[in-house]
Amino acid sequence: ATPLGNYKIVGLRPGVQTLDIPRVNEQAAPQFHIWPILKMYCHEGARDLQDIAPFAADVRKLTVIFIRLELDLEKPSLDTVQMTHKACLVIQNATYMYKGTLRQFLQDDKGCLAICVMGMPPFAPHDNDPVRAVLAGLEMARKLPELGIGVYIGITTGTAYSGFVGSQSRREMCAMGSIVNMSARLMCKAGKNEIWADQDTRDACDLMVEFETLNPVVVKGREAPLNVFR
Repeated sequence: ATPLGNYKIVGLRPGVQTLDIPRVNEQAAPQFHIWPILKMYCHEGARDLQDIAPFAADVRKLTVIFIRLELDLEKPSLDTVQMTHKACLVIQNATYMYKGTLRQFLQDDKGCLAICVMGMPPFAPHDNDPVRAVLAGLEMARKLPELGIGVYIGITTGTAYSGFVGSQSRREMCAMGSIVNMSARLMCKAGKNEIWADQDTRDACDLMVEFETLNPVVVKGREAPLNVFR
């Protein structure tokens, strides 16, 4: 054991042989056509995505929403599970309402996070995806505090790769590019229950949404200060 309480793998114990685990013969296994049944329980985005998978990868304009929730998942309890579920439902409903995709819901060193994307397949890109993202963010910033959950949101717009990562047996849709990282940086800078957006998002929404101009901020991965708006 290390001083931090972790463990280092030294090797196999004496006498233990390398395990030889037989692989399943996929050709000999019975073929169950379960996908039509699963489709009945899948969100429309997941159903359509399966059908267009071979053609879904490209570089396109996206709007990314990074959300951090004030949830303590280090101390699991029934109450924590219920609050996490309620928070996820709020984020799902707000995102799907505006034809967006909930890319990930996870826990890492930044806390409990959700990543949502507007303009990602299977939905066709909309000219007003930045507006849709801001409206979804406002819905989250309104409903999550009503549940007693603080939220921090960053929104950025720009060009990024959108496509699958993984294999035929397990894969997921992803968005990769600098705008994804910048969205996470803005989320970390935002105050509690605030939404911070970049210049491109603000410009695309200016006719519909009122923004407050903030002082430019220096963020990791970018030399020049980033213009931000709340």
